[in-house]
Amino acid sequence: LAPPTNMSSKKGGGPAEAPKILHPESRKAKNNVRVQIRKLKKAETKSDSIKRRQPELDRALWFKRVVDSSPKGGYNNKEARRIVEQYIARNDEELNALIALNDAGLDRKQNRLLVLKKLRDDEHNAFQTGTFVGPNILSKPNVKAIREWTGELKTLHHIANRNYKSEDADILAELDQTEAQTQTP
Repeated sequence: LAPPTNMSSKKGGGPAEAPKILHPESRKAKNNVRVQIRKLKKAETKSDSIKRRQPELDRALWFKRVVDSSPKGGYNNKEARRIVEQYIARNDEELNALIALNDAGLDRKQNRLLVLKKLRDDEHNAFQTGTFVGPNILSKPNVKAIREWTGELKTLHHIANRNYKSEDADILAELDQTEAQTQTP
């Protein structure tokens, strides 16, 4: 008899056990398949969640850079609106460069141009209608939370958001109200 060549690291020093072969229709095999499918679905759900929340994360990071660059504890409405307008105009340089390339006949980045235009228009419309959501920089405790935030997606929920509305939209709404009041007898 030849001595066993496959020694395990067990204390007994006997032969190592080969992995068990499962019958494809056994309960154990079905359970293993179910576990693998669940792991894949969880990974897919996590990546979808990250993709879905990426714009919110980018917006919060942009506001964090602005808040970190200023020593102020909180902002008033006028300053907050100005900061939101700066946020909406953040891609204007790239947009103008792409428009210049497009005018010169080099339309290589046509898709990027369309994406940036749509993004700017959507954000501008949301700001005009009062549905633009951004970190609440009017609240001093929230500004402090933004400064202390590490930029991780999992802790983003600690930062309170609010809707911002353009001052022009407020003025137009007041004008509409006054016109409505003067027209009714």
